[in-house]
Amino acid sequence: TRLKFFADFNSENLSLGGGATPTTNVHINSAVTGDTVKITNSTTGHTASDGLEIRTVGNAASVVNRENSTLAFGTNNTTRMSIAADGKITIGTATTPGTYKLYVEGGILTEKVKVALKSGANWADYVFADDYTLRSLPEVESYVKEYRHLPGIPSAAEVEKDGIDVAGMDAKLLEKIEELTLYLIDLQKQVDALKIANEKLNQQLNTK
Repeated sequence: TRLKFFADFNSENLSLGGGATPTTNVHINSAVTGDTVKITNSTTGHTASDGLEIRTVGNAASVVNRENSTLAFGTNNTTRMSIAADGKITIGTATTPGTYKLYVEGGILTEKVKVALKSGANWADYVFADDYTLRSLPEVESYVKEYRHLPGIPSAAEVEKDGIDVAGMDAKLLEKIEELTLYLIDLQKQVDALKIANEKLNQQLNTK
């Protein structure tokens, strides 16, 4: 009462299930929601909970390796991207370092990068808080002479070893810009005070 297998003579397309004319070379028609295609080998993948599967759920589709192992994608007989069993993604041939979820060998070229912060406390506006302790310039000079980098900024050796957190480093750089702004404001106040004092001194000299 229902067509299970359909080989179209004219198009040479083949369909499995559903009873409709196949629209491509191999057409699995009216697949049930869930597992659509399962691929197994001689040693594993013979139960419902393992093997490689191509699934459809509503309008969504996915390729899933149910085994506790890697899912790899490649071209020219070479693996180009792999997803490890723990969800880490590697693009290239190197392994994913540490706890990072994504590693791209050779770098990334993109037109735009947006990094989200967990909270506003991770940004540098705390510099403008009334209780923020701003180092004196002599203290900064002494620190730079001893360590050869700004306070709160990692050294070249640390960056070479550990890399940088983009959001964290942007916040640190903004911190230094805001500190420089405070130094300039203070310097301007001193300049204005000297101008006033100089004008008073000139007035005194001119009245004599």
